[in-house]
Amino acid sequence: MNRLIAFFLCVLLGTVAVDAQFRKSIDDAPRHRALVGIGAYPLASIFDMLGEDLSYDRRYTESILDYYYYGSNEVYFGNTVITGAIFAEYGYRVGKWLDVGMNISYTGYFTNVYNLHSHKKVGNDNYFYISATPMVRLMWGRTDYVNWYSGVGMGLTLMSDSDYSTFSEAAVLTGHFTLIGLMFGRGKVFGFSEYGFGVYGLFSAGIGIRF
Repeated sequence: MNRLIAFFLCVLLGTVAVDAQFRKSIDDAPRHRALVGIGAYPLASIFDMLGEDLSYDRRYTESILDYYYYGSNEVYFGNTVITGAIFAEYGYRVGKWLDVGMNISYTGYFTNVYNLHSHKKVGNDNYFYISATPMVRLMWGRTDYVNWYSGVGMGLTLMSDSDYSTFSEAAVLTGHFTLIGLMFGRGKVFGFSEYGFGVYGLFSAGIGIRF
């Protein structure tokens, strides 16, 4: 009986010591972080695939621009090159399980416009989205080398057309939801990957630094 009591006491003391060491490692860890990354299928791309635009109806403006900008409606659009969501973020660890930050992302679309008969390039249809999104993350899992988290944020997205100054820029309310994210690496430099939906993609990955 005494041996059983001694065994449970040892287990209890060991658990307390491990928890204390864990708390000390969290408290001593750097509170600031900065990261850069790239995401696939951001919110604007999802709208494009559905035949819609995040801020206005491009099909209507294209029909106008065919006549007024190109001088003829006999043009066609080439393949669109999309940069993906290129983003940078600063974050601050408020507590053991809570992290807040500000994410700035850019998504660009670049398309050449050609004459229907000569197939010569007659112009460009280039536009971009810039988003500013405050983020809150819940750090719900942790080991020495990997952190698991989820997050949500709401912000503004500015859409601007680089060619057509006659059309005003538009700002819309957007956001991002991270279903699950992973930060891996024990030192100052770390990598990360996220799965979610919003302004910086269904899937994103990158590298960061703690300080």
